[in-house]
Amino acid sequence: MYRPYLFQFWINLGLLITVILITPIYYLVDNAIMRLLIIGCTYILCAVAILPAAIPTLIQELKALGKCKKLDDPKVIEIIDRLREQMGIDIKHKLKVKVRPRWANAQARDLDTVIIGQIILENADDDQLREIMAHELAHIKGKHMPKLLLPWIMVSLICIGIYMFFLAFLNKDHTQSIDHGIVLPAIVAISIALLSLGSRGMEYAADLLAAEYVDKVTMKKGLLFFAGIANNDINQDKYLHGSIEKRISNLENPRIDKFTRWYFNKCFSK
Repeated sequence: MYRPYLFQFWINLGLLITVILITPIYYLVDNAIMRLLIIGCTYILCAVAILPAAIPTLIQELKALGKCKKLDDPKVIEIIDRLREQMGIDIKHKLKVKVRPRWANAQARDLDTVIIGQIILENADDDQLREIMAHELAHIKGKHMPKLLLPWIMVSLICIGIYMFFLAFLNKDHTQSIDHGIVLPAIVAISIALLSLGSRGMEYAADLLAAEYVDKVTMKKGLLFFAGIANNDINQDKYLHGSIEKRISNLENPRIDKFTRWYFNKCFSK
């Protein structure tokens, strides 16, 4: 299965390893120009590690999105409309549902678009489609994407603010300002790691919200179908998702705390 955010794992890992390896060398050097060169090499190494994975992934994603077509299957449209009514999502709001060719996944984008893979439409029965669409509609009902990005941006800004504080106030003569440049890759790595943790909590919350409108037997059936069609090991965690086994157990014993569940599913939700 194509995973559009897989490169984030390599960004995180590459930055952390680079910082760990470079930092001892950096502080052994007592020459400002050499330290500047080491910082430059740090960013070059990160770019070399990231770009081969990130750019092809981005190009592939953009090409695939360009090939998406409007859903015209009356049966699936009826399933979605019924779910929207049950979940209390404003029927007057125009929801865009697109079909992505040769794809075995589904994704809620923004607050008004759902993309579903052609492979799923060709192989799923009505119950499996209900589970998959209920999960994606839960993201829209809960406004999950803005809620995921807002704290991530805030934490990133706080980290940068701390960095700027040390740079501007604790080293006013700027004789060692260059020292702080080695911190920036670590800030990026930390923020990406936090995005990963938040994304898993968001997916568990979406399953729990969907289960309020689709019975748990149907939810489990849909999750197992999804694992099979995508050729995934049900016990294997993904970078931004828990394993299918964990998502199924989450339906009986929630894996997220009450605040996380309230934040994603109740706070400012439709």
